[in-house]
Amino acid sequence: MEKLTIGKAARGAGVSTDTIRYYERLGLLPDAGRLESGCRVFPGDVVRTIRFIKRAQRLGFSLDEIRELLAFREEGASCREVRAAALHKMGIIERKIADLSAIRNALKKLISSCEAGNGAVCPILEALEKEEES
Repeated sequence: MEKLTIGKAARGAGVSTDTIRYYERLGLLPDAGRLESGCRVFPGDVVRTIRFIKRAQRLGFSLDEIRELLAFREEGASCREVRAAALHKMGIIERKIADLSAIRNALKKLISSCEAGNGAVCPILEALEKEEES
């Protein structure tokens, strides 16, 4: 199997060498072997793994969740197991969307209560000063 230096792996995956070192420290990538010169060398499929990690990050998976996905991949997990993990992640994302929507609506309400600086007291600052209502 082809071996890649850290620089070649980084270029192939479109990431920095620091990113590869970080993923290696977290256990997302196998420990690199070393040449006699001390340079790290990775198996040729490391680029595929790094791209997998980056795609999973773009879908909102955390590095811990990606570690689980990589284990599923390595173990040949069933589609049912992977689907369950993806459904769990989607639930988390839907809750975040609902929270962000509530925040947006609260900000819209505060902004609409403001008369663009014409009042003596800014209603936005006044609302932020109020104690939280139960």
